[in-house]
Amino acid sequence: MQPRRPLGHPPPAGESREIRRSQTPLTRKNPPPLEPELETTGRGTFHGGTHGPIIEPGLVPVPNASYGSHPPPYSVFNSFKIGTAFGIPIRIHWTFVVMILVLMMRVPGSNTDFLLAVGVLLTCVLLHELGHSLVARRFGIRVIDITFWPLGGMARMSQIPESSKVEGLVAIAGPAVNFVLAAVGVVALILFGPQAGGTFDRYAQTFVFWNLGLGIFNLVPAFPMDGGRILRAFFARNHDWLRATEMAVSVGRLCAGMMFAASLAWMMSGGEGICLLPLIPLFIWVAGGRELLVVRLRHAQMHFGQPFGSHPGQPESQTGRQPNGSQPEFGQPPEVSHGQGSGFSDADIRTLEQFRGRMRPPD
Repeated sequence: MQPRRPLGHPPPAGESREIRRSQTPLTRKNPPPLEPELETTGRGTFHGGTHGPIIEPGLVPVPNASYGSHPPPYSVFNSFKIGTAFGIPIRIHWTFVVMILVLMMRVPGSNTDFLLAVGVLLTCVLLHELGHSLVARRFGIRVIDITFWPLGGMARMSQIPESSKVEGLVAIAGPAVNFVLAAVGVVALILFGPQAGGTFDRYAQTFVFWNLGLGIFNLVPAFPMDGGRILRAFFARNHDWLRATEMAVSVGRLCAGMMFAASLAWMMSGGEGICLLPLIPLFIWVAGGRELLVVRLRHAQMHFGQPFGSHPGQPESQTGRQPNGSQPEFGQPPEVSHGQGSGFSDADIRTLEQFRGRMRPPD
């Protein structure tokens, strides 16, 4: 094991540049460009949280990359396409099909009525997702697809910019669609209910109920629901994105704790039919932590995306050049001049102080 040299001291004569680079596993001279991050925002009954971060050995962890150098997301391997809406592929996850089949065997009554109710729900969820997707397109965000799964719907998009306006409008579009549809259903009941008969009344009421339920539930101020993103957009008006995310996650976890306590109280009092209710706040708690982790990793990569020893904003191609702009001889250390940047800048040190833990593997 070679002893570490003090920061800024030149290496011993004859030491290879390749050896010096191996001592700094957090940087690489020409790292491959990252493709746009995919942000999975499940809407409908629940949000699907962002996929886990991809950590490349020897580099600072970065948010998940796209298909270019990594396998496609989980939903692509386990879902099948059923159609297209506004040029957006619509997919169904196989677990959703299994859930429907199980419920058909357990729910009493006609399977036809059950399937019609499921069809109404899927229509409401799809329109909710399309509300998000079409607004996102107006801001130049690419929509990958919409997938139905047991906890609702997921609209996969390219990375949404850290803008309170953009995220707020994209997030609120889904519940707004549901409330508009509920209003349309109420008007239809008033105008056509008396003449249409009981069947129309029953399905129109179901349509209104589903839309109101989806709209209200998705406004819960917790990730991964739309309310959590709306809350972050509100906080981001006066705080940076990371701080706004931390504040929104804290509020969401408070809501999750209250929901967990309420669900336990309901079950202990003899409530039936909702034995899985405590899992919802647990899901919210984990999803909030995952969202915060992704934002922290993204901001860490923004700070450390340049080689250490260069000033913020200095092009990477200029790193290691002599003060006069020429390249140093192979095997010779570059000349160091005061004010040109050597070692860590003040910004690098402040960033390191924000993150605890080992930043390089043990020798």
